[in-house]
Amino acid sequence: MIDGSEVMRSALADFGVTATVSGGRGDLAVLFADDRTSTGGDLLERMGPTALALSTAVALADLVVDDELTINGIDYLVVAIDPDATGVSTLALERL
Repeated sequence: MIDGSEVMRSALADFGVTATVSGGRGDLAVLFADDRTSTGGDLLERMGPTALALSTAVALADLVVDDELTINGIDYLVVAIDPDATGVSTLALERL
């Protein structure tokens, strides 16, 4: 079985950026996509900016919905946090 958190650690080492959590609660390493789209059949849906982070890092930063993150000098609002069973959380973001 593939350990998602190990794959994520490797991806973060190669492609990760820093997300600064509002309120001085520290930094979070994320894989960031500014404008993601999802396709399914003949549906095309704009998902907006998203970030992937280790679920343990999300918990350590005490990150919750409505927190603000700064990524690449731009502020984002966390609108959803979706952890999966592999140890990775998807953060749905909205540009402020």
